[in-house]
Amino acid sequence: MKKKFKICFLGHWDNNPKENLITKIISKVIDSPIVFDSNPRKADLVLLYNFLNKRQLISQKINKHLGLRGLLSYQRMIAVSHENLDHPNLSYYRNLIINSEIPRLTFWPKTIDIKGCRFPYWWNYLDWEEFDLPMKYYSRYGKKIEINRLLAPIIPNRGKSKICILTSHLNHPRNTQIKLDYKLEKEIYRKGDWQGSKYDLISRYKYNFAVENSCGYGYETEKLVEAWDAGSIPVGYVRNPLGDFNQALFENDLINSSFCLEKPLLLEKPNLQEVEDYILNSINKFSL
Repeated sequence: MKKKFKICFLGHWDNNPKENLITKIISKVIDSPIVFDSNPRKADLVLLYNFLNKRQLISQKINKHLGLRGLLSYQRMIAVSHENLDHPNLSYYRNLIINSEIPRLTFWPKTIDIKGCRFPYWWNYLDWEEFDLPMKYYSRYGKKIEINRLLAPIIPNRGKSKICILTSHLNHPRNTQIKLDYKLEKEIYRKGDWQGSKYDLISRYKYNFAVENSCGYGYETEKLVEAWDAGSIPVGYVRNPLGDFNQALFENDLINSSFCLEKPLLLEKPNLQEVEDYILNSINKFSL
């Protein structure tokens, strides 16, 4: 019987981390069954996420088991961040993983972080042929995002000729972005303003407001991918020169809605091989 591989999550962003894409990838590359342990000292691998504020990071979660000094010297750890690490609010986490050189999966491309590996947040919700995740894992959007739809021009739905705006806040710069004249009527939804999934709501509109919360190197929003999958033409999206999406979709750095009917969102199919190799190499180094 193969030895079970113990994983400990710290600061995780998901309520159900035991059935996520990262866990499935780890199980594949090590070819062993996985179990979970809340104590990092007993784990074969600690996955460190950034959903801890600075006080929690130092005193509550990590200090309980390791202490901050112990964390920095811990050898069996991979940091994971789906957030924008160029944002000032996440500077504590960015500095932690950069200064301690912890292996990391982030939004940063290799040109920015040669010691890390790029793993965009929106990859978590694609319909990967090789990984079968439970449907509840996709509850945030409401369905698996079809990769083939992203590799083709958008298939517009027959919804309202208005812009659907889903937003968790109306602070700067979101308040300014929403006020721009898009020549279309807007309907704004806050959290709790609608029933059903995001897909159910977005697919009822011909247009979707797909903008970032903040700017960062390679930081791309899942909103653009979701709109494309739902057949809701995205508006307001600004080009990221180190991003994932087809640069031919943009005009004067803004996404051109007419181009979406002619050009695909992605020029090539996403591939997890680099992520798998990076995780396996990191785990192998831990045992040296």
